[in-house]
Amino acid sequence: MTSFYEEWLKTNDVETAFHNAQKTVFKKYSHPFYRGICYVQLIKINKKAVMKTFLILLTLLPCTLFGQYTVKSTMTAGKKQITTTNYIKGYVVLSSGQRKDGKISLKVVNTDTVEIRYQGNNKEKMKFKRLDLLDYGPANLLLSEVKNDYKDVSKNFHPGYIILKDGQKKTGKIASRKRDVKESDGTKVYGPIGVKYVGENDEVIEYRGKTFTVSYYMQNIGGEEQHYLNVYGTYIRVFNPRGRFSYYRNSRPTHVREGTTNLVKGVAESAQQELAESAAKGAAKRSFERSMKNGEDLGTAIGNATVNAQKAANEIQGAVNFDDAGGLYFKEYFIVDNKHNTQNLVYKKNIKEVLNTLLEGCGLDEKIVNKSSKIKELEEVMAFLEENACD
Repeated sequence: MTSFYEEWLKTNDVETAFHNAQKTVFKKYSHPFYRGICYVQLIKINKKAVMKTFLILLTLLPCTLFGQYTVKSTMTAGKKQITTTNYIKGYVVLSSGQRKDGKISLKVVNTDTVEIRYQGNNKEKMKFKRLDLLDYGPANLLLSEVKNDYKDVSKNFHPGYIILKDGQKKTGKIASRKRDVKESDGTKVYGPIGVKYVGENDEVIEYRGKTFTVSYYMQNIGGEEQHYLNVYGTYIRVFNPRGRFSYYRNSRPTHVREGTTNLVKGVAESAQQELAESAAKGAAKRSFERSMKNGEDLGTAIGNATVNAQKAANEIQGAVNFDDAGGLYFKEYFIVDNKHNTQNLVYKKNIKEVLNTLLEGCGLDEKIVNKSSKIKELEEVMAFLEENACD
């Protein structure tokens, strides 16, 4: 509220002051929980009734903007502030990728959502630890309620379609879900981590790539179709999707660059392992000390330490990306022959061999093929292949 008054004095405009103050608060309290939660509270001030009403509305406004969670109860246990929310319409995505719609309630310890309670429409009741779910959230918002004016136009909604893992095609409006800076764990991401879909009812449904619910999607942005394929839980751009040959980046390369001996590779992997072990030990120690200080029993403290150690190790192993380090792996691509439904993995060392195989029997001089096979100019290579394929 202090931020609001400061902004109001600066701008002399109520609406602008509120939005600026809201941004300040959300920057400080960035956890998603705070963006959905609202506290219904009476504000006792010696002001005119109009101003009193305005301030109460001001307090409640974030609830209408962000959805949805309201506080059912709060309690303090040592240094822990435990908050439980009322049930609202929402969903959970299980580790298997199955989505279950119903009602959800959150248990939040300090700023960390630790448990999601689920009630199905058939009165089914379940509890999940946050880390055991692929995703969860409030019921879907309408298109008019979400941001749709990003500078990165692929994050805005455009005509297109999604193809579900069972082959079902759904046409509507499509937006790419990019990874935010605050979600980054240091790993290399070659494309969107999710896709948002809007159908006839104008509800926005978000599918995370890691659930593998949507295997393919297309956006038509200003007349240009952009196609994405789910590869290892991330959506990778597919080029020339309607041609004889399509191609896309392999986000998990396997071919080691020349000059990188087995010894060097072994040293790199050993260093990675050592870093992971060191990070795990540090995280476990800090977690254990924190749990014991908060008065938790020994079993809980050990459990928390184990979870935090594994998380730290995974983050280190994912962050050490040798492809980015300039060195361990070649860039790799998949070339798809859409006529024969075959796929070839290509990189600098085998591109000539693959091209000669794909153009076999087309009457081309092998020297011409070899001259055209430069992996750094893959777009030109693919154009040459598309033009000269004969079978």
